Amino acid sequence: MAHVRAWLLLLIHAACTPALALHSDQANTLSSAQRSGSNSIGACDSDDYGGPSVAAILSWATKAGIQHRHFTDCSNTAVRGVVAQHDIPSKTAVVNLPRSLALSIVMGQKSPFPSLVQEDVWKPCGENVKLALVLLREAKRGQDSPWQLWIESLPHEVATLMHWSDKELQQLQLDSTSTEKEFYSQIKQQLADVTDDYRRLQSTPLVKDLDISLQDLVWASDMVTSRSFVYPKQEAWWSPLAVGTAVVIAGLAFKAPFINRWQYSSQVSAGCRYAFTACMAAAFFQNKYSTEGSHEVALLPVIDLLNHNSTSQGELQASRFSSSLCAVSGPHGFAAGQEVTHSYGDKSNEMLLQFYGFVEMDNINDIYMADMYEWTKQRHNVSEERWHFLESDPLVMQALHQAELKKSGWSDAVMESLRYLFASEQEIEEGSALDPLQWFQALIKYREIPNVMTAWKQELSEKTEQQVFQVLHGFCSHVIASKPTTLEADKKQLEQVGASIANKDKSRLALQYRITKKKLLQSCVWQYDPAQMVP
Repeated sequence: MAHVRAWLLLLIHAACTPALALHSDQANTLSSAQRSGSNSIGACDSDDYGGPSVAAILSWATKAGIQHRHFTDCSNTAVRGVVAQHDIPSKTAVVNLPRSLALSIVMGQKSPFPSLVQEDVWKPCGENVKLALVLLREAKRGQDSPWQLWIESLPHEVATLMHWSDKELQQLQLDSTSTEKEFYSQIKQQLADVTDDYRRLQSTPLVKDLDISLQDLVWASDMVTSRSFVYPKQEAWWSPLAVGTAVVIAGLAFKAPFINRWQYSSQVSAGCRYAFTACMAAAFFQNKYSTEGSHEVALLPVIDLLNHNSTSQGELQASRFSSSLCAVSGPHGFAAGQEVTHSYGDKSNEMLLQFYGFVEMDNINDIYMADMYEWTKQRHNVSEERWHFLESDPLVMQALHQAELKKSGWSDAVMESLRYLFASEQEIEEGSALDPLQWFQALIKYREIPNVMTAWKQELSEKTEQQVFQVLHGFCSHVIASKPTTLEADKKQLEQVGASIANKDKSRLALQYRITKKKLLQSCVWQYDPAQMVP
């Protein structure tokens, strides 16, 4: 029965796999859908909407078979969205969207319209561009498209960073560190990539016959990067999971007393076990290592009306065996009149501003990213032997090159690496090996298999910790001092701006972005001040 239990675990995992969010930074894990009250923010905050109203979209959705009984148009709020008509309990499906009404492509599929985009042109395109082309074709179909009204309701533009001029980008103050400068380069490259895609597509009938311009492709790309999802494709009856499930059921059936008397039942049962093993291996490989052909990239009407809040804990359920997609409320549900919201996942304000066109002031997932390897190696005297040790581990180096500062402090990997670099010789000797008891204690305490960095998870001597604090405090103080404006000055300027300009105003967005980053840096200065260390 062990093999049956293993298969059932895999089956349950696949059936309950949550949807994934796709952003232009590649497909990242998506949590799901929610937002609350005045804290709600979304791409709509900075979008220029026209065409049908939310009420018209909901009316169209009802006729099309999209279920959304729990909310209505939030016409009394400053931003476009929906509010709960009544109290919505936790884990309630607030939107039930048939898969057939998701505007989607299967990752790795061939051109869905080869007469308009040849396969040799289609294949090299990224998944975002492919979905953008599908959206453009539907937009050009007009009344012949089942999504016409929904497409007409999409924003005319999104204030993502690739639309900002050099002068406007300077307001973000991205010139203090190599990581900030790299972010600036990524922004500039984003529009260049779309332009290159358009050049490749110019010879296709889709562009020539349907009169699609570069501006059209930029618009469609904006819609995809700010609104699309990736989720598991619905399983066909011949898929490894479906066949494996049938094989398990068949194998159990041939164990039944009334069938077991058949002379060939044992052979059939053995064959089922072999078939099960093959299917389980194929399903595991497909689920863990492959997205091509097994996942869809899609735009989801009505679900995209739910605005963003980083504290949301709902989820988008996309079971491999279901013909619909469900946006489910989080553990707290929604009160009557409260805005029904959605989380775009664990996105920092860089990602929200770059791909969605807004900043969340109280973003619990915001980070300040820095290259602590570069900073530490250039400004602090550490033996080359210890650097060689860290440089031999790619994961450690990635954690240092992309060090993350959150509200709670620097990541564990950064703290562990710096403790190793500045540890005394005695601490190095004591931490170089764990005896069996220490290994077991570390396994229980940290809930992970101990490795070479485990010894540096806990605080070391006061001298070592002070040196680590000096590195972190010095970095954050340096970045703050390099900025042309202070946190207090930015806050005062934002207060003066108040509600006098729209949320999509780039000056306001730049101020909000600067404030959120300087808050993180300032918290680091306070938290890691060596003078404040308790003896």
